[in-house]
Amino acid sequence: MNSAHCYSGSVLLEQEILKGVIVCATVTITAELSRQGLLEVKEAIDGLLERRRLPSAPEPESGDLARRKAQLFHEWAGGRSWYFIYTIASEYEAHQEFTFDDLSKTFGEDVGTVKSWHRSASKPMNRVDRKLDDSSVVAPKFLSSRWDGERQHYWMSEDMRDAILAVGNS
Repeated sequence: MNSAHCYSGSVLLEQEILKGVIVCATVTITAELSRQGLLEVKEAIDGLLERRRLPSAPEPESGDLARRKAQLFHEWAGGRSWYFIYTIASEYEAHQEFTFDDLSKTFGEDVGTVKSWHRSASKPMNRVDRKLDDSSVVAPKFLSSRWDGERQHYWMSEDMRDAILAVGNS
């Protein structure tokens, strides 16, 4: 490979705290600077992300924490933010991915409105997370996400979905 047509870089892949020890891994991926080379880099990164989880102690039950988070969110969030998160829990199965385009159809609103609701809901979500999350506890997120190179995909964990539906139906 000609160095003028190559990219080489190191990326911090993972940093986790396991029993007080920080575990880091650095990976170098080298590829030809071309469309095919970039696809090979993407494939290599996807493979690393699938295997990146290090063995750790069993996670604590997150159902109780999810219920506390859902209750606080219900108390602190405005009506539109609660409607947003509750509708997602009602309309999508646990771990079912959705995009803003999907939510636009679900809510019958344009994508800009749905993004605005998401931004508004994130404020009380972050406030709840700051209040309840402890570095020693693996807490369920309100919404998890991944980037596919074009758009963000979201989903809700089973514990969080169940908790939001329970709080909303009580």
